[in-house]
Amino acid sequence: MGLWAIAASLMLPAPLLFAQAGPPPINGQIGIASGLVTFNTASLGQAHSIVSFTNVTVGVADGSYSGLSNAVIAWTPFSFNPPAATVKPLWTCATNGVTYSFDATSVTNVFQNSGYLNLSGTGVAHITGQADTLGTWSLAAESLGSKFTFSASIQVSNSFNPVLTCSPGSGTLGFNWNSLEGQAYVLQGASNLTSASWLNLSGPLVATNQTTGANIEAPTGPAWFYRVAVPY
Repeated sequence: MGLWAIAASLMLPAPLLFAQAGPPPINGQIGIASGLVTFNTASLGQAHSIVSFTNVTVGVADGSYSGLSNAVIAWTPFSFNPPAATVKPLWTCATNGVTYSFDATSVTNVFQNSGYLNLSGTGVAHITGQADTLGTWSLAAESLGSKFTFSASIQVSNSFNPVLTCSPGSGTLGFNWNSLEGQAYVLQGASNLTSASWLNLSGPLVATNQTTGANIEAPTGPAWFYRVAVPY
């Protein structure tokens, strides 16, 4: 099923939240100030994919990304019409022994005409020594004579990662968590917190706002652990 970013864990009955020690989350943003992009066609209005990125330079960078100011990063070509399901990595950069990357978990074509293109989506950020963290990205391209320039931004925050809560009912359990709009989540359960095999208790739930939930039948027997996972 691929990789999973684990967001939160909860054990019932109690309910008790478990804070598991681990690396710090990623927080910060990047602004791509300049770069050139090549499309599959010379007409931006008819383009459906990006075939190359060149001369991509970071402008503004702060928080966990403060070391990337003026850095050159490599972007991966991808399709946007129809949109790619995922792009891994969307971009990557390695400097001073630290690898930075960002996987796009969704691609949305916000606007496109003969002179302008706007793409956006959700994703998962990775930095050596820090916890995988959810984020958002956007990209804008426009015509400049015979070339196309592009700018982009990436925002990553631990506030995007869900905190799981539960409301037991009559034979049911209702779960809710804060969510990042457009991001998919899966509710999982296991009888052992360290289990290597967590059961999917829901299908992928794509968030349509800042709160997402799921209701399941309450288990019988020993206490169960629950978590929200992000498939990517």
